[in-house]
Amino acid sequence: MTKILLVVTDRDLLSALSRVLKDRGLAVTEAFDGVQGLSGIASDPPDVVVTDQSVPPASVSDLCSEAELREIPVIILVSDKKAFSAEGLGPRCDKTIAYPFYPEELIELISGLTGNAGDVHE
Repeated sequence: MTKILLVVTDRDLLSALSRVLKDRGLAVTEAFDGVQGLSGIASDPPDVVVTDQSVPPASVSDLCSEAELREIPVIILVSDKKAFSAEGLGPRCDKTIAYPFYPEELIELISGLTGNAGDVHE
């Protein structure tokens, strides 16, 4: 089963995304700040990290650095894809998806990164 670490500061969005991903057969660990996200990467490395672009008190850069050490891809949820730059975050932190998005878009991106399309049921 594909493991996802979901690091989202908006608790309502975190809950909604978690429910959608779980309904698709993914194992989801939730974190609502950067510190919890860093802890989740270190304690139980996921297959993919999904985070929003603002995760205080740690930053997306901190999460990407920790994920890079473990070769974990990161999907960054952004408000404006054109204004956000993933430059300098590392080669595994270059995937972005802009709000608003359909859950299927996120599922497709996760499947593409993990190569486990069979684990993601629609």
